[in-house]
Amino acid sequence: MPEQNLCIPHSWESADSHALREEVYSFRYRYYFRRLPEAEWLDHVRERVYAPHDDHSIHLVARNAEGRVIAVGTGTRADSRELPSEWVNMLRLEHVKPLGLAKILIYSRLVELPECRGTSLFLDFFKYAAHLFTSQGFGYTIHYSPPAAVAMYERLGYRTYTSGFTLASDLYRIPMILVAADAAHLARVHPAFSEATRGLVMAGDLGLAYKLLPDLRTIPLCARSAPEALAYVRSLCRNGDADRTIPEEAARPLCRAALLRLRKKDTPIHVGDKPLPWFVLSGTCEVSCKDSGSLVAQAGYGINACSGCSFTALEDADVLIFGNHDPFDGVQSVVPAVRFWKEILAAKKIAPR
Repeated sequence: MPEQNLCIPHSWESADSHALREEVYSFRYRYYFRRLPEAEWLDHVRERVYAPHDDHSIHLVARNAEGRVIAVGTGTRADSRELPSEWVNMLRLEHVKPLGLAKILIYSRLVELPECRGTSLFLDFFKYAAHLFTSQGFGYTIHYSPPAAVAMYERLGYRTYTSGFTLASDLYRIPMILVAADAAHLARVHPAFSEATRGLVMAGDLGLAYKLLPDLRTIPLCARSAPEALAYVRSLCRNGDADRTIPEEAARPLCRAALLRLRKKDTPIHVGDKPLPWFVLSGTCEVSCKDSGSLVAQAGYGINACSGCSFTALEDADVLIFGNHDPFDGVQSVVPAVRFWKEILAAKKIAPR
């Protein structure tokens, strides 16, 4: 557990000076990026993470009462110079260009002090960033999420709007967007957004956003009532036994589940290194797990904790991925509870760990 008050933000600042920006670049390296595969922006000699677009970005810094940096994050305008070509393709910036690239902010590289992960700091930082960005006239915030964090970002108002993408670093990321003017959706997700954006006039064309991005019409599980979420998940099952036996108690953990839609043409998708539960609703996947080898998983098969999982769709498939962090709880917990998923399809079809 983090020591008392370590993770409570006391001050916020924008890194406008060269020295503060270097502090951001070093913090990124020290507390997250140095363990990732080699990349051109990863400088092991100077121990910093820097890319040319950083010169045209907004860098936010949170400090605790002792003045220690506890989190950093970066926002980059979609019309900025020197955007990574990967971003242009992955985030489909040409497709969303009619929304106005100057109104779109790409939110990236949010890094927390390791001791503060799983605390309320993440939500505090997000609320501050949301207020700052919307007050500056940005109507849309785009983020690219690892699969295991999709459910967490959905709880913050983001929605997936296009298929995922494998980066040059071999990491799989899913583009997500927050539409500031979509008050109805934000209210469904959580009332905290009213606090973050109160009194602001939201930029952006809601109707055009829905026209360009029809996936926005799919309501995330976290924005549905428990019975509605369970009914929706059951409707996706293409296995009669699954449809009948998903227990009612499973509805509550669904608020922390994200739907990963795999397509046969997709390259293998690496979900993450941490143990996470998953469940195949439809289709067939080959699943490689670092701790348990490879297996073929069909509809109705799930594992309660699998480390280092990669999915390859042998046919189009829908997979539930369960996160372990609810930003509104400010705590970590592995969900769903093992007993829920032992009951799905009888124990013979599930592999509890």
